[in-house]
Amino acid sequence: GQPIADGLSVVAAPPSPGQVINALNALGDDGAARLASLRSLRAFVDCGRLTGRSAAIHPARRSVVTLLVCRPAWEAIYGRLAGGVELRDAGCHVGLFVIGDGAWSATEIAEQAQVPLLGVLPTDPKAARVTASEGLVRSRRLERTALGKAMDEFTTTLQSYCSVRQRPVDQHAPGVSPVSYSGAGGPAGQTGPAE
Repeated sequence: GQPIADGLSVVAAPPSPGQVINALNALGDDGAARLASLRSLRAFVDCGRLTGRSAAIHPARRSVVTLLVCRPAWEAIYGRLAGGVELRDAGCHVGLFVIGDGAWSATEIAEQAQVPLLGVLPTDPKAARVTASEGLVRSRRLERTALGKAMDEFTTTLQSYCSVRQRPVDQHAPGVSPVSYSGAGGPAGQTGPAE
């Protein structure tokens, strides 16, 4: 990992999709299980548009939770509903994270997807400009925005959810360490991790 902040490192993906797929296939379920057994590891794994057949399914299956990220637009919701069922069938523990407002509330989407709602980020252009200029570093300007408050609430909810889901690692059962997420980006912000 490359250190980017105090206690935070990033493992960047190889430059080509083929290399990413090869690396994930080499990791496989055994490698994902070994990573999940590391009690000191807390990780977010960006799995892109994850399916049950994706090369990234191994770390996702070993995650405490796989976050489905969507906007409340019909196209995104429809894809997430089907994706949630497929990921549950593949052995993932699925939660939902909704970005922005739309015709359907985040609660309605979670009920239809039959997954727990773990977070909602509001559309907040002011905060988006703050994060674009300052990054996601903790700042008073960001903390006072609706986005900053929602990010804090999501972080607390996710930590609580993950601590409840933690259990002793069985090498043959889904693991407990990383959090994976699968989503579709939108025009106003990233769908990346909040920690």
